[in-house]
Amino acid sequence: MKSLRLNHILFAVAALFVLNGCASGRVRGERHSRTDRIPAKQSSYRVRGTDETGVLSTVQQTKLRTRTHSWRWPTNEVIVTSGFGSRGGEHHDGVDLRAKSGTAVHAAYDGKVIYAGSKIRGYGKMVVIKHDAKLSTIYAHNSRLEVKTGEKVRRGQLISYSGNTGHSSGPHLHFEVREGVTAVNPILLLPSPAVANEANRRMASEIQKTPARPVQKAKPTRTARYSQRYSQSSARVAARVAEDDGFKPKSPHAR
Repeated sequence: MKSLRLNHILFAVAALFVLNGCASGRVRGERHSRTDRIPAKQSSYRVRGTDETGVLSTVQQTKLRTRTHSWRWPTNEVIVTSGFGSRGGEHHDGVDLRAKSGTAVHAAYDGKVIYAGSKIRGYGKMVVIKHDAKLSTIYAHNSRLEVKTGEKVRRGQLISYSGNTGHSSGPHLHFEVREGVTAVNPILLLPSPAVANEANRRMASEIQKTPARPVQKAKPTRTARYSQRYSQSSARVAARVAEDDGFKPKSPHAR
C-alpha cells in the first residue's frame, strides 16, 4: 500500500514537470512562430521539456504579478548567485539563492505541499508547493525537510533547511516559480532583492525596538497569598524566635 501511494505521489509530481502549460498565455497545441524562439538567456519563461522560450509582455507580467504581489522570497536575505536563463549551455529554470547549509527556508505563499522528498533526479531534497490552480513554487537541494506531502502551509512558514543535496556544486537554495509546467523568472514576479532585504532589515529592527509585553501574572490562590505573607514576615518571625519570646508563627494554611 505504501509503495502504491508513493507511486501516486511521484506520478503527480512528474505530471507537474511533463504536462503542457505556458505562462505566455498561448493555447495548448498552438504553433509558435520563429520570433517566439529567442535565446534562452533573454527569456523570462521556458516550457519544460521543450526549447520554447520567450519574453512575457507587459500585460502578461502584470497579470502574473497581481497573483504574486503578496509573495515573499524563501530566504530572509536575498542574494541571487545564479539567475534564470542560459547557463552552461542549458536552461536554468529558477534562481539560486545564497544560503549556507542550515539556512531556514520559508514558503513563498499559502498553499499545499504536493511533494516533499528526494525522488526527483538532480533536485535532492525538494519541496513543491501548489498555490492555486496553476502557480507553484519549488525549493531544492535542502538538507532537511520540515513539511510532508499533503500538508497545508502558510506564507512565511518554515518548510526546510537549505543544503547541498542532489546535483549541486555547493550549499545554496534553488528556487523556481511555475505556471503549470512553465518555469517563470522569479525576479519578474517577486519584490526586487534590494527591496526585500531592506524590508526584512526594517522588520528585524522594529522587532528589536518593540518592548516585550509584560507577562500578566495570574491572580494568586488563597494558599499562595498566605504563603506570600508568611514569607514577607519571615525575618520578623526569626527575630522573635531567636529572642525566645514564645512567639509561634501561624501556619500559612491557617484561616
